[in-house]
Amino acid sequence: MDQSTTQIYKRLISYVGAYKSVAIVAIIGMIGYSGMDALFIQLMKPFIDEGLNQRNNEVLKYAPCLLYTSDAADE
Repeated sequence: MDQSTTQIYKRLISYVGAYKSVAIVAIIGMIGYSGMDALFIQLMKPFIDEGLNQRNNEVLKYAPCLLYTSDAADE
């Protein structure tokens, strides 16, 4: 009844082998999502620098619209 850790992992991996393509698609999706998240942060940088740090009122006028559209994109 005593199985080594290696034998247990080999048995578990054999069960997951049928879902290999799904796992690859999931990993690609996670990489894509993290890339889009980094791009969103990069696009927000001018708004934060000009609107919040330099107190530019022209940029702050668009803050509610920007926050609304970014929130809608997350859902």
